[in-house]
Amino acid sequence: MLCLVYHIFAAVKRPLFGGAACGMMDKINEKRECAMHPQFAQLTPNWFYRAFVYTGSIGEFRYRFFHEKGGNTITASVYSRICFELAGDVVSREFPWDDDGVKALQQWLQSAWEHYEQTGAVPQAVENA
Repeated sequence: MLCLVYHIFAAVKRPLFGGAACGMMDKINEKRECAMHPQFAQLTPNWFYRAFVYTGSIGEFRYRFFHEKGGNTITASVYSRICFELAGDVVSREFPWDDDGVKALQQWLQSAWEHYEQTGAVPQAVENA
């Protein structure tokens, strides 16, 4: 069964979610959309009530969410290889804490992660995207 699953995914040549290979397929077939990374897809406005500061990572790609008590925005940051306080490559962006804002945050994170997967660096350009 595992062999069959491998051959199906090998034939399709499309990863389960984002990443460098997905970006390459998009260049070949621009109508194909990459699925969002599961760690970003789970984000909803209610998800952010779990903590005022939340950090996560996918390998060496790191991200951090921050909001103030009673605030209506979420600050998302991406960086690599070290803790937020010491990282020299932090890129942050503020998003409204509502459905549209969280969707924009998800897309921004996905874009930053895909860039990181392809280049090994946090994209400074996504800061103002």
